[in-house]
Amino acid sequence: MSDPECQLLRKTAISVVWFPLLFTGCGQGDAAARTPHQSKAVSGAVTADESAAASLPVVLETGNWEDVQAHVAESAGKIVVVDLWSTSCIPCIKELPRLGQLQRDRSENVVCISLSVDYIGLKSRPAESYRERVQKTLERCDVRGRNFLCTTDSDMVFRKLDLPSIPAVYVYGADGQLVQRFDASSLKEGSSQEEPFSYNADILPLVNQLIADLD
Repeated sequence: MSDPECQLLRKTAISVVWFPLLFTGCGQGDAAARTPHQSKAVSGAVTADESAAASLPVVLETGNWEDVQAHVAESAGKIVVVDLWSTSCIPCIKELPRLGQLQRDRSENVVCISLSVDYIGLKSRPAESYRERVQKTLERCDVRGRNFLCTTDSDMVFRKLDLPSIPAVYVYGADGQLVQRFDASSLKEGSSQEEPFSYNADILPLVNQLIADLD
């Protein structure tokens, strides 16, 4: 079997393993799952920054990990959350609406970036061929931060970052330094959790603490 075919099978395996979660859908259960700080977005107490964030279009640009890092550097003074995902990763899509919600709720202190790693390096399927379905997923999940369609083969991205798999979320402090990476290794041995991390249980508490430290 050729290398490209092996890559395709490996990526497809992600969606097969997580198929039982498929029917949760983007945004299902969002209201019930909101943390206390999220509730202000639906209570009417919306700041000007939050209103501006909500009115932004869902924009998808091409780029790579270096472009993401450049944007992290440009966002000094704010907390930055970078979410690596793909349309074939069901756990990724399940959590993606929380990234969008975080951007709307905390736009005054937080910058949210998504990086789609759908492109797997096949010549017959260039990165641009994934644009439509990536764009539609971002729109469905209402992710209005900075969105990148990665033009680097996903295997190369994983090797470069020493990343075992997606979903993966990187949280950077206001100084631009990485505070914590959440990925498959976040799942403690013997844990009964189905997924290694979630926004509500893991990422939001960390972000809130980092915001508190800004004061």
